[in-house]
Amino acid sequence: MTVLEIALLLTTGFFAMLSLLLLIALVVTAVFVIRYGRMVISWEQNIEDSLDRLDEAHQSMSRVLDKPLFSDSQEVRQVLADIGRCRDAVLWVANALTMPARPLRARDEDEQANG
Repeated sequence: MTVLEIALLLTTGFFAMLSLLLLIALVVTAVFVIRYGRMVISWEQNIEDSLDRLDEAHQSMSRVLDKPLFSDSQEVRQVLADIGRCRDAVLWVANALTMPARPLRARDEDEQANG
């Protein structure tokens, strides 16, 4: 065998091993990407279900707040104010979950302007 043939055999073996290692890395990466994708889809479904429940709670609280009061009691007015704050909190959580990520400074400015 000549030196050229030996070099060709070594190079071919090297590329075969490199191809095998890359194939193994590709399979491992694909497995992790599929697992992560399933996890993200599961989270998305859970968030959508949570948003539906928050929307139902918000609508229910809004219906309660729309009814006129028949008592001028301080306790009744306090409970009504608490329900209003809870309704606003539900709306805030729903908005926070549906808004795309924004810089913290912009969020702080919005909260200061609204709060």
